[in-house]
Amino acid sequence: MHTLDIDISDTRSLSTFRVTDNSSIDCNIPVTDGLLQVFVPTFSIPVIQRVAPNFSIVFNCANLKLCPPDTNPLPELPDGIYRINYSVAPNMYVYVDYMYFRVSALVSIYNQLKYNLYQEKCNMDKDEFERRRKTLNDIKDKIDAGKYAVEDQHDMKMGTSLYSEAKSLLQKC
Repeated sequence: MHTLDIDISDTRSLSTFRVTDNSSIDCNIPVTDGLLQVFVPTFSIPVIQRVAPNFSIVFNCANLKLCPPDTNPLPELPDGIYRINYSVAPNMYVYVDYMYFRVSALVSIYNQLKYNLYQEKCNMDKDEFERRRKTLNDIKDKIDAGKYAVEDQHDMKMGTSLYSEAKSLLQKC
């Protein structure tokens, strides 16, 4: 029996993410009709890719059909909840379904603000530095908790609420 599993990881670029097959395949059962379906936030129809075992695909706006194939440079992918389904024949019975909460743009803003804080450390008193550092750490906690809520607890409402709170707080920094 096959045990399907995928890994979804952010890349260094805000324009891409990677999906990799980590499945355990039964050598006595042929693997056929591998399908990877990606539901982009706010879209109800998935992008479908045929895949072979051990695949590793980098997704961007072009292969997610959010921009023309010849777009260069590639624009950032939107943050939000992506649903990713991987299946093999018989596809109705052998599949896994994952929620991927992309928070890359928000984390990029957080990282820039954290960097700026440490760049300006010598120009502020200790209490001001600690207050701003604590605020940024609280924001990062909200981002991480939101991602966990969606991906591991399947609590989209809490996850998106924490994301919105973090985004609002970052805009005030």
